[in-house]
Amino acid sequence: MDIEVMVTDAGLFMKDSVWGHWRRWILLTVALVIFPVILGYMMRIYRGGPAPPELEGWGRLFLDGLKYLVITIVYMLPGLLVIALSAIPLIQDSMEQRVPTVTSGLAFLLGLCIAVLLFLIAAVFLYIAIVRAARRGRTGDAFQVGDVLAHIRSLGWVDYLITLLVGSVIVWLGSQVAFLPLYAVFQIPGAFLLMILAATYPVLFVALLIPVIAVSLFLYIPVMIFGARFQSLVYDGGPATVTGEIPATSGSGTS
Repeated sequence: MDIEVMVTDAGLFMKDSVWGHWRRWILLTVALVIFPVILGYMMRIYRGGPAPPELEGWGRLFLDGLKYLVITIVYMLPGLLVIALSAIPLIQDSMEQRVPTVTSGLAFLLGLCIAVLLFLIAAVFLYIAIVRAARRGRTGDAFQVGDVLAHIRSLGWVDYLITLLVGSVIVWLGSQVAFLPLYAVFQIPGAFLLMILAATYPVLFVALLIPVIAVSLFLYIPVMIFGARFQSLVYDGGPATVTGEIPATSGSGTS
């Protein structure tokens, strides 16, 4: 996989998606607020194709976004369960109004470390699984772990992990830039005064904060599009094989 070519392709795709298409950009920002809808649009990008998909069929986008959420939650469930189980001793101490014991604290920290490891492993598989589900049109295909593993092997573990890391870092840096306006609000010298305003006049504070949040979300849309396109390219091993076609062997199911 040529990372430089993939980054360039994803960057151009991002530019073609929003630059000059202001109506689409604004509607995608609205879709980000209606959270499952933007995830459904990411699923459309995962399906491939040289041109950015149109933002239409919001009902279908919403349903696809829900499928995206279900797949993600299922993959993250082991880590979430470990956190929940390791927190039980701390919760019991709290309910009995006792000072948390060292044993309870260590159990929770150990559980947290295990959960982070499980989240990382899940993310490695989820990166491919969710594109697989989008391409094949069936949610269940995301949970065929053996096939997902075989696909990663076909890409090459080292190349895949390096490319995944590079893409993740770029998306993370982009998200930091997108949310700079929001960060700045709470880091300016007058941030303490803003906190007083929030406590005294919460409605006014929210009214002042909404435009800042809107700008950050507006700037975050290109980052999401870049990440989705890059993820699709990783699935295919590079730009040359992105077709957007659902394989004939996938069947016609959409469950």
